[in-house]
Amino acid sequence: MFLLKDFLVLSKFRIVVFVLISALLAYVCATPVGSQIDLGVMLLFFIALYLFSSGIFILNQVQEINIDAKMPRTNQRPLVLKKISVSAALFLSIVLTSISFFLFFIINVEVLVLAVIGLILYNGLYTMWWKKKWAFAAVPGAIPGAMPVCLAYVAGGGSLFSQELYYLFLIMFLWQMPHFWYLALHYKDDYIKGGVPVLPTVYGDKTTLYQMGIYTFIYIGLALSAPVYIPSRYFYLLLTIPVAFKLLYEFFNFFYDCVKNSWQVNGETGKRKLSPFFMWINISLIVFLSAPVLDKLLFYFK
Repeated sequence: MFLLKDFLVLSKFRIVVFVLISALLAYVCATPVGSQIDLGVMLLFFIALYLFSSGIFILNQVQEINIDAKMPRTNQRPLVLKKISVSAALFLSIVLTSISFFLFFIINVEVLVLAVIGLILYNGLYTMWWKKKWAFAAVPGAIPGAMPVCLAYVAGGGSLFSQELYYLFLIMFLWQMPHFWYLALHYKDDYIKGGVPVLPTVYGDKTTLYQMGIYTFIYIGLALSAPVYIPSRYFYLLLTIPVAFKLLYEFFNFFYDCVKNSWQVNGETGKRKLSPFFMWINISLIVFLSAPVLDKLLFYFK
C-alpha cells in the first residue's frame, strides 16, 4: 500500500525542504526592503517550486530504479519495493512537473525557462549521462542543483545579471562538491555495488580528499568575500566569519582522520560514523546564504 510516507521518500522530501529554504533566502534577497512583497505571487512560486522539485526527484528515482536496487542505502525506496509501479510514479512526476511549469509561466516566463533548463540538466544530462560515465559528474551536476536560487531570485523580481545572484548561485554550486564527495566516501561500498563511478571508487580516497579540499577552500573564500557581492555588516561578522573558520577546522580534522585511517566506525552498523565536517558543511550553506541577506536588510535601516 502506497502511503504518505512513501510519497515523501519518493519525492525526497528532506532535500526538497532544503531547496525551499535556500530559495526563500534568495527570494527575500531579490526583493528590495521597503517595497511590498506580493504574498500571493510568493505563495504561488513556492507551491510551484515544491511541485517541480518533487516531480524531478520522482523522475530521478524512476530513471535510477535499477541502481537503487543494488545499493543498500537505497534498496528500501518505494519503487524498488514495488509499493508504487514505475508507470504510476512516472505519471505522478509528469503531473507534478506540468502543474509547476504552468504556475511558473503565470509568474514569469523567465522562471519557466530556467526551470526547463534545470530539468534538462538534472534528469537529462546528469542522470542519464554524466553520473553513469564520469567520476567528476558532481561538478556539472551542481549547476541544476544550484538552480533553485536562480528561480527564486528571478521570481522575486531580481535580475539574472545581479552580483547578488552570482554570490548565491556560486555558494550553492560550490557547496555541493564537498557535500556529495563526503557522501561518496561514506557510502563508497554502496556506489561500488551500484556501479556508479564516483571519485573514491575511480581515483581513490586520497584524490577525493584533495578535491574536497580545493572546493571547500574556494567555497570558504567566496563566503569571506561576500562584501564584494552584497552589502555585509553585522551578520557577516557574527555568522559568516566564525562558521567559515569552524568549517575549515573541521575539514582539516576530517582530512587528518582519513589520512591516518582513524575515521570512527559505528560498532552496530560497521559503517563509518558521520563526521562533524558533514554537519558543518550543511550548516555553513544556510549561514552563508542567510547572513548576507540579513545584512542587506539592515542596510535599509541605517
